[in-house]
Amino acid sequence: MKELLCGKLNIIVEDDPNSIIMTWLGESREINPSSFLDPYLTDVANQVKGKSNKSLVVDFTKLHTMNSSTVKPILLFIRMLEEKGIKAEIVYDDKLSWQRASFLALAAITRFYKFVKVKSK
Repeated sequence: MKELLCGKLNIIVEDDPNSIIMTWLGESREINPSSFLDPYLTDVANQVKGKSNKSLVVDFTKLHTMNSSTVKPILLFIRMLEEKGIKAEIVYDDKLSWQRASFLALAAITRFYKFVKVKSK
């Protein structure tokens, strides 16, 4: 899978024997991140779905900052993963107050999801 580099945001995807690891790095401060994140994340979900024996780990712990506009495409991605039945773990750093605030809300939304879990690292 290809990586995404847009402005100061870099998303790296690594395929290991048991899982696919998507690491978010840098900053997401674009005014309309949905314009590039939605198609990219849809493509990633479709590719992961084709590898049904693997789970997906989405690691936000190395993301320095993101604006509120970035939450919407992440939420849509999480919903898409659940709807496609893709086992996924969304990981954030609870020591960073901005990550804790954003991802606790996502954890509340996903608490009854069967395939997607949000957890702190």
